[in-house]
Parts: sequence; C-alpha cells; structure tokens
Amino acid sequence: MKQNSDTVSAERIEIRCCHDETDAANLDSTKNPRSQESHPEREILFVLSGKIDFLLDGRIYSAAPGDAFFINRWIPHQCDYGTIKTDFRHIWIHFHEKRLFGVFCLNRHSQHSHRMLNWEHSGHLLGLLNERWDRALLEPGSSPARQEIYLSIARILAEEIDYFSAHEPQEVRSNPEQIAAWIKNHISIHYGRNASMTELEKLTGFNRFYLMRLFKAEYGMTIGEYINCVRRGFVAGAAKNLRQKEIAAMLGFKSAAAFWLWKKRDRAGKH
Repeated sequence: MKQNSDTVSAERIEIRCCHDETDAANLDSTKNPRSQESHPEREILFVLSGKIDFLLDGRIYSAAPGDAFFINRWIPHQCDYGTIKTDFRHIWIHFHEKRLFGVFCLNRHSQHSHRMLNWEHSGHLLGLLNERWDRALLEPGSSPARQEIYLSIARILAEEIDYFSAHEPQEVRSNPEQIAAWIKNHISIHYGRNASMTELEKLTGFNRFYLMRLFKAEYGMTIGEYINCVRRGFVAGAAKNLRQKEIAAMLGFKSAAAFWLWKKRDRAGKH
C-alpha cells in the first residue's frame, strides 16, 4: 500500500520501550509544576515520529519514536500540543467504557491537527487488553515481566491499526456515519472541551446544521445532549480524585462557578 508522511501503518509502529508512571528511566529528576489532566479512562500514546517532552505523573519524559506510554486511570499527564513547535506523528488509543478507538495526531510545519481518522475496535479486544493491563500492574514497576506484557498489548494494537490502514478508508470526510463517530470520539476524549459548534465546524470542515443532523440521525440525541452525558459520567467518577476546580477545567468550564451553574441546570432539566 502506497503511503506518505500523513498516513499511518503498523509497519511504522516500532515499539522500542514502554513507559508508565513507575518508570524511573529517561526522566527529569525533578517534579514539573505544569498543569496536567487526569480521567477515568486508560490511554496509550504511540510516538511514531518526532521528539517531544511528555509529562507523566509530574515528571518529564524525553519521548522519541518507538516509545509507548501506558497511562492508567487517574494518572496525571500532559502533552502540551499547543506549544510544540517540532513536527511529529502520534497515535492515541483510548480505552473508554465498552469502546476502544484510536486517533491520529499530526503536527506538520508547526500546525497541529487531529486528523479525521477512526479506528473503532471490538469490545472483545477492549476486554482482552484491559485484562492484560491489569495483569501487568501485578508485576513490579519497570520489571521485564511488566514490560513484556505492555509490549504484547502494543503489538496487538499495531496489528489492528495495520488492518484498518489496509482495509478501511483513512479519511472519513465522505462517510456520514464516520463523521458522526469522529465527533462522538472527539467529545469523549475531551469531555466536552473544544466541542462547541464553531470548533466542530472548524475541525470537520462542515457547517453546524449538517453536523447536527448527522449526529442526531446516527445516535438519536443532539450533540449538546451527548456532551452532557459525557460530562455526567466524568463527574460521577471524578469526585474522589479531583478538586472541583480541576473537574471544571477538565469539562471545559472557565470557572468552578460556571461548572456549578451547569450542574444546577442539568439537574433541573432531568426533572
């Protein structure tokens, strides 16, 4: 299959080393005060090309091609995409409830974009990978046994991505069902942040009325209703792990007061 620098293939996913928050190698020796995010879903970051600094649990990794970062539930992390000036290609794998999907991130000539690529994997695969991840956590941090389990997960995902690259159209712009799925994934990943109709128009290239019709036809609810569903789910699990100010920021509210106003209106709307 002919490829260019903007496409993804498992042939290019060469895993050199897997990291998690217990890994003491390749780290800055001091804690970093930069803001981080945390959430109830697991994620994996594959670095395909380019070099970046990746903040995981308060420490800075010098991330390079071949690195894979395993980010467990509620582990703080941050990539600071908006400030990275170098070119890179990343794949993020998101472990959401009953859903496993991937997003391709491209930074070219200092212009960052989340490409409209979708990999929706089966719930059976999600269960298998979560089981392996749980098994890895029973092994000592940075141990060869944990590393080998992580590598097995990475290999399975690389094979899956290779299959999608070979058999599925990578761009979803001409497929209404996939456009709706991309919007759903975007909202799920960001918990409603950067998901205004203005943002979605800019990200997809389609006008809001077309996007609203597509989404409602595919999922039986409006984009705003789905954003509220995602926010409710996040709030339910975040109370024991984050402060109110942090929850508000993760959901895209400018202040804790705005977050409380949303909660009040949301409760009223359900009665």
